[in-house]
Amino acid sequence: MSKLVPILIVVLLIVITVGAILYAVRRQPAETELPEPAVAQKDEKPEPQGVHVQGAQIEQKDASGKLEWKVSAGGDMKFDKDRQNAIGQNVKFELVQSGKAPIVVTAPVFEANYGARKLTFSESVAGRMSDGSSHFAVSRLEYDLGSRKLVGSGGARFTQGLYTTTAEQIVVDPAHKKVRLKGGVKFSRG
Repeated sequence: MSKLVPILIVVLLIVITVGAILYAVRRQPAETELPEPAVAQKDEKPEPQGVHVQGAQIEQKDASGKLEWKVSAGGDMKFDKDRQNAIGQNVKFELVQSGKAPIVVTAPVFEANYGARKLTFSESVAGRMSDGSSHFAVSRLEYDLGSRKLVGSGGARFTQGLYTTTAEQIVVDPAHKKVRLKGGVKFSRG
């Protein structure tokens, strides 16, 4: 039992730190221009220095305490307070909407860039309405914390009922219940 106390204290400190970062980002006024995100060299993947946690969860609540979104990572979650980012593997993202079915996104790779106010999902991303009414798949998906829209690129495929649409890009606007497809749009049935 006494061996678990230091581990529990470390986990609690990590959760408090992540919560404080999310709270600070949430309290900042919306920016009209977002800074350019750091770009890695072609074959170089940035490896964050910081805390490594397995099976972590990040969530954001509105001012009244209602859940807006949460990300659960089944694999590793790495936090880097200096770069203001978190990188996760095998993630499940739930975008909660008042009075509507949540949108659920799963992806092998996830990055939260608090400076750019974006969540990025990559490598065969799948999304669906939790009620099963529609689903989509893309290579890469970004959730903008300012506009609260999901923008997917790379072989976008959207299915609702018997109808499937493919395009280069998909934009999901949950607030207005709209899905927009752009570039090489093709429709098919069944």
